[in-house]
Parts: sequence; C-alpha cells; structure tokens
Amino acid sequence: MKRLPPIPTPPALRWREFRIRALPMVVFAAALAGVIWIWNTQLAAPTLVGEVEVRRAHVASIHPGTLAKLNVDRFSPVRAGDPVAEVLVSDPRYLESTLAVIKAEAEILRLQLDPLVTTERSRVDFQRLRLELLDQKVRLASAQMHLRYAEAEYDRIAALRRDSPGITSQTDLEIALRDRDSLRAEVQSRERLIRELETDLARLRINHPPAEPQALPEGWRLALDLQEQRLKQALAEFGPVTLTAPIDGTVSTVYRFSGDNVAAGEPIVTITATRSERIVAYLIPPWREEPQVGAPVEVRTRSGPRAL
Repeated sequence: MKRLPPIPTPPALRWREFRIRALPMVVFAAALAGVIWIWNTQLAAPTLVGEVEVRRAHVASIHPGTLAKLNVDRFSPVRAGDPVAEVLVSDPRYLESTLAVIKAEAEILRLQLDPLVTTERSRVDFQRLRLELLDQKVRLASAQMHLRYAEAEYDRIAALRRDSPGITSQTDLEIALRDRDSLRAEVQSRERLIRELETDLARLRINHPPAEPQALPEGWRLALDLQEQRLKQALAEFGPVTLTAPIDGTVSTVYRFSGDNVAAGEPIVTITATRSERIVAYLIPPWREEPQVGAPVEVRTRSGPRAL
C-alpha cells in the first residue's frame, strides 16, 4: 500500500499551540527573572533611613561697610582661599577727616621747625624731608581711598549698562571712567614721588648722617613719630577687607552685590560644598541588630539611578 504524504500543519495552528503550551512558561520565566533583578538591584529593606549632610558656609564681614567688589556669581565654583569680595569698612568722610587732621598737625610741625633752619641746616633738612614724605603718604592714602570708591562705582555702572542698558546712560559710564582714570593717574604719580623721596632720604642718611635724636627738641621728635604712627594706623583701619572662601564648593546664593551696604555678620554669599563627608541616618525600630562603630554599611539612593 502506497504511503501518502503528510498533511502540512498550518502556521496559524502552530502559533496557537505555541501560545497555549509554551508562551505562558516563557512569560513566567521572564517575569520571574525581572522580579529577581529588581529585588537585587532596586529594592532593599532599609534598616536605617538617612540623608547626606550638606555643608554650607556663609561669607560675611565682621565690620559694617560697603561692598566694593564681588568676584563671584551664583553657581560659580570656588576653592578655599579664593577672594570672594572686597568690603570698604569705613566711611570715606571719616577717613578724609582723619587724614586732614594728620596733615594739619604735620604742617604745624613744619612751621615750628622753621626757626631752627639757620642754625641746624643739615639736621633740619633731614627732618624736613621726613615731613614731606609723611605729607605725600597722607595725600596718597586719600587718593587711594577715592580710587577704590571710583573703581567700585565704575564697575557698578558698567554692570548695569551691560545687563540693563535703560537704567544708566553712556554719559554716566564715561564720567565714572574719567574719574577712575584720573584718580589712578594721581595715585601712580604720588607713588612715584614717594619712591623718589625715600631714595633721597636714604641718600641723605648715608652722606650726611643726622644728629642724634636727643639733639632735637624732644616734643618735636615725639610729635613727628606720633604722626607717622597715626598714619599707619589709619591706613590699616580704613583699607579694604578682602573676604575669602572658607571651603571648596559652589556659590549657591548671593545676597548682596557691588555698591550695597552690609552689616557686621550679615552673609554676602553662601557656598555649598560639592562633596559631603557623612550621612546622618535615623534608626527605624525594631532593628535586627545593634549598630556598631566600624560596621560596614550599604547605602542606596532613593531616586534616579540606584547608586550604591
């Protein structure tokens, strides 16, 4: 008896058999593998719930004053020790009056010195040169103080002109630029003159040594020394204070800008550290084991990629 060819099975019937017999097992195996992967990588029964301790530092001035220059913007990266801002901690009118008093008293000393000129020429020339040097230092300090305010004013107007052109005019910018450049030229010329006077004073000290200080009137010598010390004290007290970043990080908040008045202890900027050194965790009772110092801990993040 001749064998007949097998009747082919339709593809639809094969697919139906696969769906009924094999597909449930494949779906179950895939689901089981997915659950195991999620359980191992994404889920864990937390023993401790904590948060990263964010380290922040405020930059503030210990004295009230005017913010002359701000060197950073928001989200600017900084390193510990970088200059952040400059604060003028004194009223320029008070500094101007202090320098004026020193200058007036130095002029009185000059007038008191005139009667000694004919008899003690060499010694008087040396002291007169000291007086001239003191007078130029006073004038230089006054010019430097005005220059700092002129530079701060120019920076403020330039920033307003760049960011908001309608607030200030081009004329205001040109006036601020003129004042800054003229004061800068005056400071440079007085610094050059002071260097020359110091050179002449050193040459006179070598070629014609002055007489012993006791040869001069004691009151006059003490008064001259006092004025020099007062000038040094005024320059130290009224100079700009540079504020630096205490930590490495990013500027997260800016509270004050150039030209603003700041109070003592008032924060100017806040710096947030880019890295944290510890995590503060809180126990969820009941816990399975008592925490021990030095015990290994597995840390998982809550959102985003579950980093370990």
